[in-house]
Amino acid sequence: MANGRILWVDNLRAFGIFIVVLAHCIPTSFYVTKLIYGFHMPLFFFISGFLNQQRKKQIDFIPFVKSKTRSLLKPYWKYTLLGVAIFSAVSLYKGINPFSWGVLFDAIAAKCVDLYKFYTVPLWFLMCLFLVEIHFYFLNKVKTLYKILFVIAFSLLTILIFNKGVLPFDLNIAWLVMPFYLLGSKYEYLKSKVDFGKYNIFIWIVIVVLYIWVIGKNTFVDAAFLEYGNGVLYYLGSTLGIVLSVEFFRKYYTQNKYILQIGIQSLYILCLHWFFVVLYRHTVFYGSNNPLLSVVMGGGMSVAVVVLILAFLHLKNKLEKK
Repeated sequence: MANGRILWVDNLRAFGIFIVVLAHCIPTSFYVTKLIYGFHMPLFFFISGFLNQQRKKQIDFIPFVKSKTRSLLKPYWKYTLLGVAIFSAVSLYKGINPFSWGVLFDAIAAKCVDLYKFYTVPLWFLMCLFLVEIHFYFLNKVKTLYKILFVIAFSLLTILIFNKGVLPFDLNIAWLVMPFYLLGSKYEYLKSKVDFGKYNIFIWIVIVVLYIWVIGKNTFVDAAFLEYGNGVLYYLGSTLGIVLSVEFFRKYYTQNKYILQIGIQSLYILCLHWFFVVLYRHTVFYGSNNPLLSVVMGGGMSVAVVVLILAFLHLKNKLEKK
């Protein structure tokens, strides 16, 4: 830990946000994209749950909501309105009337179909995490067993009943991903019961192979659009991917300031990268039939996008200090 930050978590965030950008820079038809989508967003819900558990101090509900509104909803609405403005300008340039109360409401309510139009589709995570945090504010007041039962009930509610379309404000998506948040909040306890360090490299190879097999058995998953395929395979695959990533970065993390900055600024990278990705998809290179070339090009673009956003944030901070 340095300056109150958990270094391996910042490394994990940097890894997580990079593969998010990478997955958006390569076609979804490639198997590597399927492997990334299998756990990349559940990983961030896990991290949020883990960090919430580290904060021992409990605050009253109203200050809690204000805090989460400031950290999650404020950037959601700010960057959504930016996306709406860009979309409107492009539409008017093409001679299309962009205005629609229904579309605007869906954007504000985090309906991904319209977030996609506004070049802000990754922002669904912010609205969804806000709802998950609100749920857990109350769930954290009950015993662990009841908390687990409530989370299972919410997940089943989505899988069995609300599985045909995304509810306003991503409510059923929040229910779907709550187990990952719960896993993060209880991970330290679980780790104290199972020492991963005892297992040799062959066990980890088995876990990697199992992850690849599970992801291969399921359909392409994307929680933002309520696409999870087989529920059992979805939760198993995502959990395997999370555990592999967490344990790797707990053991192998760097104090490189640039890597740490990527982790620290992961929320802003999440909010801003889609604008660059859309330009990349339509103007540079996207959809090659060569998987290796697409991944290499996508990887290069991902690095460029992250560097550009960090440079923008650095310049913004310098100007604000003057």
